[in-house]
Amino acid sequence: MGAGNVVKVCLHWPHLPSASFRVLTQMAVVALDRDNPPIYWGGRDPLVRVLGRGEKPSEPDYQALKRAMTPLLKAGVVAVDKPSGPGHAARYRL
Repeated sequence: MGAGNVVKVCLHWPHLPSASFRVLTQMAVVALDRDNPPIYWGGRDPLVRVLGRGEKPSEPDYQALKRAMTPLLKAGVVAVDKPSGPGHAARYRL
């Protein structure tokens, strides 16, 4: 998986807020190193879990994820590759 992606996150984005850094690290470890650009496809529940929000996320947990994602999207660290829809998670380019 994305050990090389995680190294890049640690080298280039250590200044991110803690929650955003944890979310980006989770995305990086799931995305394949060989993909250019790396794509995160793992859904939002694993991202909520790295925020310490529990195994059964609720709306406040998803709002916490949204707050953690905002700096990543604004900085261009991640971008929506394919929006979510019925039956499928969003995909993000790292």
